[in-house]
Amino acid sequence: MGEVEACLQLRQAESLFRGMEAMENDVGSGSLAFQEKLTVLMERFHRLKANPALADLFSSNEAAHELQTDQLQFLLINYYLGMLAQKINTIQVQGSRADFLGARLKNLKYASALLDAFLDQCVEVELLRRSERAKQLSQMEEGKKDTREDKIRKWQLQKEADAALSNVINLRARAAKDDDVDEDLEREFLFSFINVAVIKSMEDQLAIASEMEMLETMAQMAKLHTDSVLDAAESKPPVQGQGIEVTHINPKMEMKREVIKGRVFQPGHRLPTMSLEELADRELADALDRQERQKNAPEAPRRIEQLIEDGDEDNMTLVEEAAYRDRAWDDWKDANPRGIGNKKGSQF
Repeated sequence: MGEVEACLQLRQAESLFRGMEAMENDVGSGSLAFQEKLTVLMERFHRLKANPALADLFSSNEAAHELQTDQLQFLLINYYLGMLAQKINTIQVQGSRADFLGARLKNLKYASALLDAFLDQCVEVELLRRSERAKQLSQMEEGKKDTREDKIRKWQLQKEADAALSNVINLRARAAKDDDVDEDLEREFLFSFINVAVIKSMEDQLAIASEMEMLETMAQMAKLHTDSVLDAAESKPPVQGQGIEVTHINPKMEMKREVIKGRVFQPGHRLPTMSLEELADRELADALDRQERQKNAPEAPRRIEQLIEDGDEDNMTLVEEAAYRDRAWDDWKDANPRGIGNKKGSQF
């Protein structure tokens, strides 16, 4: 999948993402139909995320205002996945109550790891201040509880995020009909959507941290108390029949008996090739590996603006490193004007 095709695939996935929000309001996130579509859509986003053509899309030297419009939208892949991962239903997990709580905890860690990746990338491209990110992480460690005002704010943010994404999708639909893309307006809408997504991600992470603390307490209590009635109610369902036996008669009038397995009753649409649990395992492993690399990696020189923001503008060693980095980046941009690599309409 090339860059242009990846761009089209992402726009289709964004439309489906917005449709999932409407479907959740209609049938609820616990319905089987919703969970099937959720699995398919998350697999689609994961394929985009793993696309080799997008591996070097962002440079550590580039700020958001230097990114092209099509690059900006790929910042949101981890945000979409983080929002969807929170909707994974674990009510049908077989086993004890502790197993159910463990599955929910795993999904929440999965969602939080995705939102971590999104927010950290926003810090790198200077869409989120390091000080604001540090404050949010501190609140998570302190176990900040949601108040009524926080819940109202989250509901408002959800409405704002849905409206911002709707503006982007509707603008693209009009542009496709008129064959006239207003890139400046699309860019404005994208920045507005990303800003809302950043705030919503931080609020959701605080809520996730609070729920995880509660679930961990409940899981410990569940291990200490064994309820025989509950265990009987949550026991595994009986094994289903082996299938239906049918007889085929070929043109030579020869009879052949076959047993049609249960798979004949599977839906006609293409099913996902990976379960949400497998996706969660892979994402958690990636997140832990990324955190370990970041912990052991030497701190890169910061920009002058970042030093001022962090209160390190009086450290002359850091100031010299920042000035050298800024000059090198300016020289590179002078030698490589914007758009020099674009060919045949490519947006990258």
